Amino acid sequence: MNQPNEPVGPRRAPASDPAGTISADIDHALESRSAPRGTWRGSVEETVKHDCRVAWRAMKQRPSLGVLVFGGLAIAAADAVGVGELAMGLAVGYGAYRVLHRGKSVGENLEHG
Repeated sequence: MNQPNEPVGPRRAPASDPAGTISADIDHALESRSAPRGTWRGSVEETVKHDCRVAWRAMKQRPSLGVLVFGGLAIAAADAVGVGELAMGLAVGYGAYRVLHRGKSVGENLEHG
């Protein structure tokens, strides 16, 4: 695995592509380690990041899962604070879709499957 603060590789998206930047940042966060190896914190970090990495890859392969998860969480959060639930859920769901498809538009993704 990677050592703490070790760069994983050049995966940065252009600054003009916020969805791609967020996706690359999540990839980097899931690959990097900050806790020392061989400690209980290192073990916990490895276990949590491994499980999150598996879920993240599944959502990137099937963005509809991410849209449902993040859209549903947004609706639940909006319901708790009284904001327009549907608008908030749609906005977050669409944002998740953009991040999981690295900035491609909905039309582009429908054309390419």
